[in-house]
Amino acid sequence: MAEFIEEGSYVATSETDEPRSALTREEANDCLHRVEASEWHNEACQELNVSYKNLTDVSVISSHFKDVCGVNVSGNKLTSEALRVLETMPKLEVLQADQNCLTSAELKPMKFLKKLTLNMNELTYAGTSVISHESLKYLELNYNLISTVAFEAEKLPNLTLLELCDNALTTTAENPFLRNIEQEEEGRKYRRIVLMMLPRLRRIDKELVLDQERNEANELLERMQNEGYGFTDFDLED
Repeated sequence: MAEFIEEGSYVATSETDEPRSALTREEANDCLHRVEASEWHNEACQELNVSYKNLTDVSVISSHFKDVCGVNVSGNKLTSEALRVLETMPKLEVLQADQNCLTSAELKPMKFLKKLTLNMNELTYAGTSVISHESLKYLELNYNLISTVAFEAEKLPNLTLLELCDNALTTTAENPFLRNIEQEEEGRKYRRIVLMMLPRLRRIDKELVLDQERNEANELLERMQNEGYGFTDFDLED
């Protein structure tokens, strides 16, 4: 396979013969913009929007723009490995990487990351073994291929909104307790299961979590623990 040699050049690979594109420092500098303090940013700072540029390499961001507070790389051709170069950015609070070629959401814990969107990729798993950012409040994983979720609340203590619309949530193993949870009319069985894992959530798929849902989830969790089951395997099938 041909290697990327010069910043900003295009090199075809032997596997696909498609051009590979790396973001240049000059291009990135033109995409900087200032944002004011908000829910996501404690103070005014700079964000970098390099969306929809057919990029496969954004390493220049972490090497030359490491102090920006937000990065949008949506609509490119980044692999999971290519995205991981951003995990070293010490001040990153918002990361948007929708519509790429991601097969894993794995990133090293990022201390200040509050918002992460990975919609319309090829993810098959979502859980705190790959997503464990202590400040994360907002997580979007819509329109992927996710069949398995396994979250631990203590690793996502600030998460209040989770979106999992249009995935492939299925039975991951035999768990009689969760398999026997009564099917809900609108196919929202998984909401209660997700709430059992992440009881602090305020919204799931943009809809507010109702007190009744939260109470039911707490009761189910207590029953499940009393009967000796855990979240090693569970049923999220609609």
